[in-house]
Amino acid sequence: MQALLIIWSTPIVTRINNAAVATEVIGIVGLTVVLLGAALLTSSHRHFGNLGSTGVVPSAGWFGWLGPFMLATLLGAYTIVGFESASNLAEETHEPRKVVPSAMVRSVVLSGIIGMGFLIALASVIGDVAATSAEAAPVAFIMKDVLGGFFEKVFLLFICVSIFACGMVIMVTNSRLIWSMARDRRLPGHQLLRQVPRPTGGPAWATALAAVLSAIIVLVLRDNTDALFTLFTASTLLPALLYACTVLLYVFTAHKERVERESGYFHLGRWEWPVIIGALVWLAYELVILLGPAAFRDAQKYALGAILLGIVVFVVMWLLEPAAMRQEAGAHGEQALEVADELSDARPGPEAPA
Repeated sequence: MQALLIIWSTPIVTRINNAAVATEVIGIVGLTVVLLGAALLTSSHRHFGNLGSTGVVPSAGWFGWLGPFMLATLLGAYTIVGFESASNLAEETHEPRKVVPSAMVRSVVLSGIIGMGFLIALASVIGDVAATSAEAAPVAFIMKDVLGGFFEKVFLLFICVSIFACGMVIMVTNSRLIWSMARDRRLPGHQLLRQVPRPTGGPAWATALAAVLSAIIVLVLRDNTDALFTLFTASTLLPALLYACTVLLYVFTAHKERVERESGYFHLGRWEWPVIIGALVWLAYELVILLGPAAFRDAQKYALGAILLGIVVFVVMWLLEPAAMRQEAGAHGEQALEVADELSDARPGPEAPA
């Protein structure tokens, strides 16, 4: 259904995404207020001591609070992934150099504030930390325990809507990445993958490829009970590696080519190097956590397999399309629209989910 919507209409995908974002923000804020109200007004659900607890993590060998703290920071690594989807869709956005950076910053800040409030509210009403930690769906368990079965179902409804919309945006991102690489002749079958049949729709074959590959992964791992945890971790480790490479490449090439500092466009100014240093420290810390524990070995194998597959595709395309592989990738602004028009006889839709 997600693939069909993406192929058929970019404006419809935009509306679904905007509606889902509004629903999620309203739902999570509402639940946060209700849970905090339950903690403040009812003594049976008042457990603010949980906010300083290390939970069920054993302190031996973990330097007391440091182990739980490091595990907790993984939540940021798991959730702050995908905010660059706005930049991946920049070619379909009006004035992307103004819109995309602010969209990325807003998404991270808003997610951080709302998510932190929700986590504080959840922790404040947990009656039995051990029993909650043992649950397969601890958040739903907390909802049912504090608010009853009806509110649990309402919460799960919000979750379903959010997952559908997030999955659709991820597929949009994947399809646009496939399309842009095919446009630059950097993927096998680029003649087919770069086609955009309808002016207001998405790239049909690129979207179909993203959907089929996703379905194959699900079918192969359908009986693996640890698959979701492994895929989550692998899809967190890979972006961390990509982010680290991106920042390092910027560091080593920044002195050679500077983006023109035009007024009205986003730039970090004097904060550029503090942000770069902070990003490198955080990424090094994140990679240490994701590469160290033995529990993440399966996820590391998935990530390594994906990297090796990428190397194989790179080598194949270097042999098949040496001229294209030596050219600077990508087109910008009106040039991108002109290239898409020439290749597909149709322009991509004017809007995209941000």
